[in-house]
Amino acid sequence: MHIFLSHASANAEIAGKLKELIEGCPTTGSETNTVYCSSTPGSIEIGRDYVDDIYRNLDDSAVFIPLLTKEYYASRFCVMELGGAALYLYRFGRGEGYIKPYYLPPLALGDALLGTSLSALEVYSLVDAAAVLKSLEGFGIDIGLASTKARVSTFVAEVSQIVVDKMDIVGGADKLGTYCDDRHLAVVDKTSEELLHATRDGKKILASFNLNPDRKEHVQSPAFFSYVLHFFDGFDLDVAHMFSHYPKIWLTLDNFTDSLRGISVELKFGPNKEMLLDPVRFKLAGGINKLVVDLSSVRSRRLEAVNEICFVIHPDDLKSSEGAFEIKDVTVC
Repeated sequence: MHIFLSHASANAEIAGKLKELIEGCPTTGSETNTVYCSSTPGSIEIGRDYVDDIYRNLDDSAVFIPLLTKEYYASRFCVMELGGAALYLYRFGRGEGYIKPYYLPPLALGDALLGTSLSALEVYSLVDAAAVLKSLEGFGIDIGLASTKARVSTFVAEVSQIVVDKMDIVGGADKLGTYCDDRHLAVVDKTSEELLHATRDGKKILASFNLNPDRKEHVQSPAFFSYVLHFFDGFDLDVAHMFSHYPKIWLTLDNFTDSLRGISVELKFGPNKEMLLDPVRFKLAGGINKLVVDLSSVRSRRLEAVNEICFVIHPDDLKSSEGAFEIKDVTVC
């Protein structure tokens, strides 16, 4: 069976693994599967026009697989391929099983084909072993074999790790803000931006504070100050439920100036910025601290619309009125 695998260049590694899975699993009959994947070296003949090659392989394919991701819909070539497949399905009657869509988080199942003429099709998650195994039956693969099940388990584990590794919570935020208790700002006659500094360096937050830069006497610590990642359209942390029944946020805090003895993590969701769960306070040592926020008690729908992740410091958390720290390796799984 000739299969056309359509994917965005950003998802080439996962597409390659899906190609290997489909071609490597035994079928129930004598026919074997071959997968056309344009990102595979040698898949497009030297000198052949790219668009002509795509349509030639669409003509020859018995099944069309779109690997649906946010990057897929951002690619005009991918959208062109999906439109071509829809034409083959509806105008040339390729049959109900011709298009077999897969999707990857953070794209949600309900959004995978939303608003398209293909929205009624069954879509399979590539991080769900049962869904992947079920889908392989459509390629004539013997899904009852222990070897097939083992291949699927390995495939899902590898894909899940790729998804987690590429999830950039820090870099994906629309804004990194700083906030300080208004009463304290009035006493020191400064703005929040003058007392608190935060920048992003790749997937790291570099934070510093100087709560009394003019060294005024009898100035108490603020009731709180915080560093906040803002997600204007919401960030989907529900992807964690795809990997574990007990999802968590993992992060590293480097208290390299040893100026903090504690910090709290707060998550907010929805238009009114409601608390997702009670603030989680951590005691800190000097240097590296590994922190874990348990999300298992949070309802799935709320996790889909997280709009703030706050790192909050209270008076009892301070060893000094001046210091710096780094937050990095923020992942959810």
